[in-house]
Amino acid sequence: MNELIKVQIETKDGINIVSSRVIANQLGKEHKHVLEGIRRMGLNLDPCNFIESSYLDSYNRSKAEYLLTKDGFTLYMFNIQGYNEFKRAYINRFNEMERALKTMQPKLPQTYKEALKELLVQVEENERLQIENKDMKPKAEYFDEIVDRGGLTNFRDTAKLLGVSEKAFIFFLIDKKYIYRDQKGTLKPVAKYVGTYFELKEWVRGEKTGTQTLITAKGKEQFLELINSIKL
Repeated sequence: MNELIKVQIETKDGINIVSSRVIANQLGKEHKHVLEGIRRMGLNLDPCNFIESSYLDSYNRSKAEYLLTKDGFTLYMFNIQGYNEFKRAYINRFNEMERALKTMQPKLPQTYKEALKELLVQVEENERLQIENKDMKPKAEYFDEIVDRGGLTNFRDTAKLLGVSEKAFIFFLIDKKYIYRDQKGTLKPVAKYVGTYFELKEWVRGEKTGTQTLITAKGKEQFLELINSIKL
């Protein structure tokens, strides 16, 4: 029976979603009733899984809709009776799309040694390119330009400035005990390096707040020296 169900899942900004309009149409419900059902979920209405959106109807009027992720779809369908084949068809398709996405992602280094090797290869490749391209400055001069900017940078931007991958850079800092992951998996600096190599900045997004670890100019200088001293 699943083959009779036309699964309509889209990918937007790297997220697999299904529109509340599609759900209404395939369940034979009025869209307004699906919207009401979603809104009645109250505290379970996570904006990350129920994304508010809009569309233009046949009269060119803006109308509300929700874009549901796999978790949002599953949660909504658990709140209504029946439609088991419809549920299975969509959840199976969501799972297939997630597996396909994972196979497309580059393989992450599994050990520190692998990450270190990757980091060293990138450093050597950058140095080779600098020699071949006379318009590029040697690494020391390039780093002087970074320091002169005087700005704080996050892990991703720092790795880019130093010419290495973010994941290898993070492996490196954890192994050298400059940073660690807390119980939530968040990267945090070791306390004794705060104020020298790292600074902590608070952020606010709506009602959510948090702390971000940023790397200072002195930290970038220290980590560049360590990267250049790597010997396998």
